[in-house]
Amino acid sequence: MAEGTSSSIEPGRLAPRPVGGYPVGAVLLSAIGACLLELEGVYLSLLGGSTPLTGGLVPASATGTSPEVLGVLALVEATVVLALSFLVYTSPGTHLFVGVAGLTIALLSLYSGGGFLIGAFLIYVGGVVTIYHRPGRRPRPAPPIAPEEVEDDPVVEADLLASAGRGPPSADDPPES
Repeated sequence: MAEGTSSSIEPGRLAPRPVGGYPVGAVLLSAIGACLLELEGVYLSLLGGSTPLTGGLVPASATGTSPEVLGVLALVEATVVLALSFLVYTSPGTHLFVGVAGLTIALLSLYSGGGFLIGAFLIYVGGVVTIYHRPGRRPRPAPPIAPEEVEDDPVVEADLLASAGRGPPSADDPPES
């Protein structure tokens, strides 16, 4: 079995669930940033609008690029970010590639406005979080409990008894010898 996967496949799944989990936070940040980028793309391409927040860092008049072209560029960038978010969610092992691609698109999106600049920031942070995600990392086990701690703590003793299939002792139970 491949490292970083659980031993059984859940019903309805095609592959085992990765042990380290999914980079849900990174996917959500990038998807929200992509939605802002798409909103700006629609605003630029359909309405031909231009405000200080929607012309990118370099104004369209300085580059000779029309707002409609910048809007289409923003829509394409947003679609790629959404596809990358889906890719890293379905295949967490691609976290490094997707993170670097997300950072690159976040920087490139600044030319077309960057999703009112907030979208580019969210995509950038999502890319960084994606890069640092480790899909094969296993959680550290809890330290063992010393027997003397169990005898002194009735809550821990009841928890251990419950996990062993027995409930806490009651007044009706015969005394243990």
